[in-house]
Amino acid sequence: MAWVAKVNRHVSYLQQKTVGGNANYVKRRPAIITGFATDTNARLRVRHTGEVYGTAAVGVVRKTGTTGDNTVSRYTSW
Repeated sequence: MAWVAKVNRHVSYLQQKTVGGNANYVKRRPAIITGFATDTNARLRVRHTGEVYGTAAVGVVRKTGTTGDNTVSRYTSW
């Protein structure tokens, strides 16, 4: 059975940051799915800081792991 996105599931939000001049650094932030936007993508809340990603209209896309899949502003299951 495949992993299914549901409310209150734990995921990792992939946030792009510039660290030491490296603009391609991606930080994994533990998050929880709080709901779904009208585009059917998830809305996320980072557990430690309470930061929210995604709006009522546009959510955060799940990273599928396929070749060429951009990792910026996506989430992945644990």
